Amino acid sequence: MRSTVFPVTTCLLVLLLFSLHLTVRSQSLVINEIMASNAYTIADEDGDYEDWIELYNNGSEAVDLEGYGLSDDYANPFRWIFPAVTIEPGQYMLVWASGKDRRPAEGELTGGLVRELYTGIPGWSVDDLINHESYPDHPSSRNIVRHLFEAPINIGDHYGQRIMGWIKAPITGLYTFWISSDDNGRLYLSTSEDPEDAVMIAHVPGWTNPRQWNKYSQQQSTSIMLQAGQYYFVKALMKEHEGGDNLAVGWQLPGGTLQRPIPGAHLYNDQGEMHTNFSISSAGEEVFITNPSGVMIDEIVPTAIPTDISYGRSPDGTGNLFFFADPTPGESNTSQTFSEILDPPEFSAPGGFYHTAFDLTITHPDPEATIIYTIDGSEPDVDNLSGTTYYYKNSYPQNPSNPPGPFLTNTFDSHLYTGP
Repeated sequence: MRSTVFPVTTCLLVLLLFSLHLTVRSQSLVINEIMASNAYTIADEDGDYEDWIELYNNGSEAVDLEGYGLSDDYANPFRWIFPAVTIEPGQYMLVWASGKDRRPAEGELTGGLVRELYTGIPGWSVDDLINHESYPDHPSSRNIVRHLFEAPINIGDHYGQRIMGWIKAPITGLYTFWISSDDNGRLYLSTSEDPEDAVMIAHVPGWTNPRQWNKYSQQQSTSIMLQAGQYYFVKALMKEHEGGDNLAVGWQLPGGTLQRPIPGAHLYNDQGEMHTNFSISSAGEEVFITNPSGVMIDEIVPTAIPTDISYGRSPDGTGNLFFFADPTPGESNTSQTFSEILDPPEFSAPGGFYHTAFDLTITHPDPEATIIYTIDGSEPDVDNLSGTTYYYKNSYPQNPSNPPGPFLTNTFDSHLYTGP
């Protein structure tokens, strides 16, 4: 009898300890920030401004999220289920609540190339891009290029971009590549899936018109042997100074078929973003995460959240919930917090142009509310009630011999409303 009881007790103890370990690890996982109405805060890989949910691992161990549920319905905790992805200690993970229902597993290749834009960088050379402090880890924006190996044309000045991912050869044989760009462009290709093996195979030393493939001999690569079904890492860099701007990559398949630009059917990336099969109501609804055992790990109760305002924890992972006028998706919640969102003030007269003077009364349903206003077009600021002085010029010399224009001064002020 003892030999029978002992293994059962041991098994129960092991199961209990495993369950406790799983619970402790799961409790380090929190919903750190959400946005229920996204008009212009951040775009997904399709360029769409969707709702989003930010998770944060506040613990000291990685958490495998496969089988966890994310939902906006208490009656259906596994409305959307995580694929095989891991959130590391201290990591922020963004999940789009878009209704698109995408579950790329960690490292899984999906269609399209990653396009990263780096703005505010003068100069025409690719060196100006790669030597800038924002490159490569801090792009201004990121999206997925799905249709063709080509960037949008004539979008602005003083920027650089990187388009990268993997290209899959449809047949075995010799391939030739081309790049066109304005201004300087460079094309890199790896001999394997490994990005570390990438070497430059073609470049634009000056600039070209869109899809102008033969302006410079350097735009064309030598013949390169590729194997059918093999993935090869590919990367195109481009730097725009001023004027027109473009970037495209083409190839010639074995047998002579030209595809310029390269169709999206051959292009892949490993940065597919997760999208739930539901969106969040800005009027307020629950958002919660459940572990595979059916235990709710964390939740945000129904809360009305205005457009482009987020709602989350401060400090990260452990703090109370606040509203953020400056959301921080995928980053620490360090911006100013607000405990509530007030209704807008009410004006005694509608907005518009008036030709005669009148008394304007401003009221608010909350008698404790403080109303700050301006009459110079500046943003009302409670910290600028004493005004700010600035200096400027409106006259500049046309020729080097002309005298410089004088410095002028002006102020902008905020005012505390006390009555008409």
